[in-house]
Amino acid sequence: MRTSKRMIMAIGATVAMAAACADGGDGAGGGARYDREVRGGSLHHAPVEGVTMGGVELERVLASARELDPAVAAVGAGELSATTAMIPGPGGAAIAYVSARQILAGVPIADSHLYLALAPAQGGAPARLLASSYRLFHGADVDVTPAIDRDRAEALGREVLRAPADAPLRDAALVIRELEGELALVWDVTVVDHDGRAVVHAAGIRAGSADAVDDRVYETEGAVTAWVAAGGAPGAGGRAQVLAQRDTFVRAGTASATTGGDGRFTVGAAEGSTVTAAVAGLAARVKSAGSGGVTAAAPAAPSVNLVLGAATGEHILAQTTAYHYVTAARRALVDAGLDADALGPAITTNVNIADSCNAYFSPGGRTLNFFRSGGGCNNSAEASIVLHEYGHVADDAFGGIHDGGLSEGWGDTLACFLLGRPVVGGDLFQDGTDMRSCANDYRYPRGGRDEEHELGQAWAGFAWDVRTGLVDRLGADQGAALASALVLPSLGTDAPDIPSAVREVFLRDDDDGDLGNGTPHWDVLLAAAQRHRLDFVVSRDLSPPSAITDLTVTARTPTSVTLGWTAPGDDGATGTAASYELRWSLVPIDESTFAAANPVPAPLPVAAGQHQTATVRLPVAPRIHLAMRALDDLRNTSRLSNVVTVDLPPPHQVFHDGAERGMGAWRATGMWHVSTRRAGAGRSAFWYGDETTGTYDTPGVANRGTLLSPAIDLTGIADPQLSWLEHVDVESAALFDMLRVEVVDAADTSLVLGANKQRSRTTGFHARLLDLTGFGGRTIRIRFSIDTHDAASNRGEGWFLDEIRVLGEPRPTLPPAVGRLLINEVLADPPLGYDANGDGVASYRSDEMLELLNIGGTTLDLSGVTISDAVTVQFTFPAGTTLAPGHALAVYGGAAGLSLNNDGDTVAIRSPTGTLLAHVTYGAEGGDDQSLTRATDGEPDAPLVKHRTRSSLPASPGRRADGAPF
Repeated sequence: MRTSKRMIMAIGATVAMAAACADGGDGAGGGARYDREVRGGSLHHAPVEGVTMGGVELERVLASARELDPAVAAVGAGELSATTAMIPGPGGAAIAYVSARQILAGVPIADSHLYLALAPAQGGAPARLLASSYRLFHGADVDVTPAIDRDRAEALGREVLRAPADAPLRDAALVIRELEGELALVWDVTVVDHDGRAVVHAAGIRAGSADAVDDRVYETEGAVTAWVAAGGAPGAGGRAQVLAQRDTFVRAGTASATTGGDGRFTVGAAEGSTVTAAVAGLAARVKSAGSGGVTAAAPAAPSVNLVLGAATGEHILAQTTAYHYVTAARRALVDAGLDADALGPAITTNVNIADSCNAYFSPGGRTLNFFRSGGGCNNSAEASIVLHEYGHVADDAFGGIHDGGLSEGWGDTLACFLLGRPVVGGDLFQDGTDMRSCANDYRYPRGGRDEEHELGQAWAGFAWDVRTGLVDRLGADQGAALASALVLPSLGTDAPDIPSAVREVFLRDDDDGDLGNGTPHWDVLLAAAQRHRLDFVVSRDLSPPSAITDLTVTARTPTSVTLGWTAPGDDGATGTAASYELRWSLVPIDESTFAAANPVPAPLPVAAGQHQTATVRLPVAPRIHLAMRALDDLRNTSRLSNVVTVDLPPPHQVFHDGAERGMGAWRATGMWHVSTRRAGAGRSAFWYGDETTGTYDTPGVANRGTLLSPAIDLTGIADPQLSWLEHVDVESAALFDMLRVEVVDAADTSLVLGANKQRSRTTGFHARLLDLTGFGGRTIRIRFSIDTHDAASNRGEGWFLDEIRVLGEPRPTLPPAVGRLLINEVLADPPLGYDANGDGVASYRSDEMLELLNIGGTTLDLSGVTISDAVTVQFTFPAGTTLAPGHALAVYGGAAGLSLNNDGDTVAIRSPTGTLLAHVTYGAEGGDDQSLTRATDGEPDAPLVKHRTRSSLPASPGRRADGAPF
């Protein structure tokens, strides 16, 4: 689990309108194009050649697999590095699983995969292709000769990871990665006992630049603040008991042994020697922050019993608990048939870390990490959390973590299966609430896109429902054993995503190589899949959606384009597609450049043949190119739509400064100044950097600076927007080289709207846009700030800014409105345990809320009306939505898509044609565990105040602040 939204939003909102290069360039630079990215997969029942019980000839399989996309076979077996696992299923039919990576001249493409499930030829029956999933790059051409050698890459990797110059490396591998739509040759560097990995560009114009990638997999989201005790965790209500420790190292002088399943050992101990054991063995090596490691010792004797730890004490119990369950998890997977060598050596397991309410796995450092109690949480070295995190370890061991949602699901599944109960993290929160449950009703979303922990519920829920159904049918022991045999081997086969993993369970249960006639436990498996909307995986889906051919522009403004098109189907022109990819660029788009264009949110598809629209917010540019493609549930992807090109009308400009007249009324600190070194237009730009060195480095010390604009008067201006060009060359890590853009109300400095670093490096000047709707009628200042936070890796060019503009339209004189929409209440930060939407589950995400009120005299038609934050459209009201006079309507987070920043945001509601209907801007006061509501309900001129100043309640969705109905 990665950093929680609550933690992210404390830093600030990011601007999603990532722009193409203003100078006409696109992409990461120094990389290589490819003709086409090929994605997809399906269930099959197609004869193939080259598969026997003795092995798989991949070239023959690809040449004979006519149901695969021809572009897959065009890649060729010679460009694939494959591993094969032959696993007999409980139903009796053996299945060969092929997991391959695309390679170029021996260098793997890290972001590629080809996964096939195959039935070997047996007893006269031909071999068959059963299932596929793939992401390959057709026509890829990358120069794999590195300009940066391994020694230099290792040094740069250590530096960007903040590791000592002599720190031992875990690995330094030359790979190809897709970065911003291009394939780039890079060194992947990982350092022992250091989180994350470094990506060092090995060739091209970025050769020698290094970025730190935080690949930690966190648990619990850090979103807990309550203080109610709960039992079960070390040092809390956990009941200490003596349990055998298997796979543990025992030493006596120079002799050693490893304990068996019952914890017993035999070792040749010389007279007078000491027999010792510690929290170290085949699975784990435990380290404790702030205290010594747990050991046990006794003089050599015919019979020696060693007891690790003690019955009390949080820090001691955390060590032995973490050790016991990491060991149990590894042993269970090995017993389920997974390769012990592939799981790797004992993993470093750090406990009692000086933090709270979290735990994480670091693939780069190969460590498990658990936090001490505090902040409303107990010690996170709790059984289900330890098992969850080891699920990430196992997922990473077999081909790497491809899909964050599947990996989170693996963590929950392993915890629930091994403990025999569905609750995960039940002992973490001191208020007694559970973190998650495998017994859930989560439904896999169309297109497969959602927050990773939400997605993980689909796989864990399916697996648990399979287990429950089999236990009901076969009894506790036999049912649980069969469920483990059907589910757990999918870790070892490297299933790339949740649909593939679910389909494997059906294939493993099959007894004749044909899912068309069912499996021995088909009804149990299908019911589990249907509950989580995953039953589509057992339908043969060989056709991607058809291409959109009538993409047109229906409306345009200086900073937006409204598009219309006819929805394609799921299979060609029938059914309903799962999702869209919609992108724009300042340069023409085709199949090979589409991935490098700038993604923007698109609505969910409707049934084939129906008309759809979407409004795209854009930076200031004379001409924009847009295109889209459709995807089905299995990520089969349509060909590119027709590309539309639109000339945008010139904007009404309230403020403009291109640095051509020097600093003027701007105020600067640190290295900010006007420079002619680079410019997005004209000759000059504002630059944070040193003219003598060409960098922003101050050797040995950190540096920071701000650039503050003069006051900008937006009196009489509607729908203001901030637009600017930037050239960036700084460190990518989120907590270093922090770039921040803030718009501040000059009269009320608590109203701040911010946007963070979006790209750490650009090949030219990129345009960005920030919606300032809520600042209309106010006087503002714009502040650009940079803070390196330390002295490392500051040798880039820094940050250039040019063509800073505030746009808007003079506010028209409107006739009296007969229907008026008011945002009456905003809940960005639901307090812990508060269930705003009444669904029975308290969620910091799903219980975010906007309360809308019709303060006019006629019913409002909200069909097609959109809700946007400062970044993008988040929600569109479905057709037929109305709001009667005097009535309120609450819109919640979660499935609705609403997501509000705790530390400040602008919310704008617009008609389908872009007319502003209502807006509000709030600052950091939005993050105080309560809503902001009008000081007088329904009064548009009343300020927003904290809800608890009007009521004891934290919020009142759909009602007045005192709880009375409208």
